[in-house]
Parts: sequence; C-alpha cells; structure tokens
Amino acid sequence: MPSELDPVDRLMQHIGRALAVAGVAAGALFLAYMTLGMPGMDHGPAGDPGSMASMDHGSMTYASLPVDEFDARMSQDAFVVNVHRPYEGEIDGTDAFIDFDDIVGDQRLPSDTDSSILLYCASGRMSATAADALVSAGYTHVGHLEGGMEAWEASGMPIRRGS
Repeated sequence: MPSELDPVDRLMQHIGRALAVAGVAAGALFLAYMTLGMPGMDHGPAGDPGSMASMDHGSMTYASLPVDEFDARMSQDAFVVNVHRPYEGEIDGTDAFIDFDDIVGDQRLPSDTDSSILLYCASGRMSATAADALVSAGYTHVGHLEGGMEAWEASGMPIRRGS
C-alpha cells in the first residue's frame, strides 16, 4: 500500500516539478531567441550597409576619461579639441576649437578615422555629445574629459582663460 505524504512533502514535490518545468521552458525560449536573433535588429548578410553583421561592434563607444588619464593620453600624439561654445578657456596643448554640434565633417579633424581624438568642454556634456557624434561617423579612438574643464581645474590642473 503506497505511503501517504504529509501536506508539506506534497507541496514540496509540486514546487519541485513546477521549477523543473519553468527551467525547461526558459531554456527553450532562450534557445529560440538565440537561434532566431534579437527581435527588431537587422541581421542581414555582412557587407549589406544596413546590416548589423557589417558593423564593427568594438568601435561603437567612446572613452569617458578621468583627468589623469586624459592628461596622459594628451601626450601620446592625440588630437585634442575644445568643443565648448562659447569659449570659456582652454587646456594647454589644444589642437583645435570646434563647436560640439558642428564637429562631424570639420576639415580640421584628422582624416584617418583610427586617429586618437580627445574632446573636452566646460562640464563634459558637450564633449560627450561630440564624442558620440564622432563615433557614429566612424571614428574609433575617441575619448572625452569626464567632468570637463571643471574637473580638470578642480584637480589642480591649469586652465588658460582669455582669447
């Protein structure tokens, strides 16, 4: 004669079965998701300009650099751009002054999209916007000064004022 399980043991059996079924269902959904691709993304053949497969996913971001790292990279043959508008000062070693919203296509930028470009502004907001625009335009080594000239000056680094 089968032994009766007390209510707690029966409940634990039901919970165990439910967890096993949920795990199998989650695994099947994940497998289907990976097999079919991410919904809403173009997974056309590589070489198709609109295809995700043709994109260099490693170059889709820019570096947000603290003062010490920005300073170190400036001395490594980077092209340094003050993108702040209006002019509120500059960091020694600046190569160009280009408005943040006019940076893409500016003739003063290096034509080689693999060139190292460092951007800064007063607070970091405009330089982040410009960095995002350059990355979208195909530049692969873009960084911006986190906190801008405010952070630069707060760390004891000099800002040149005046025109």
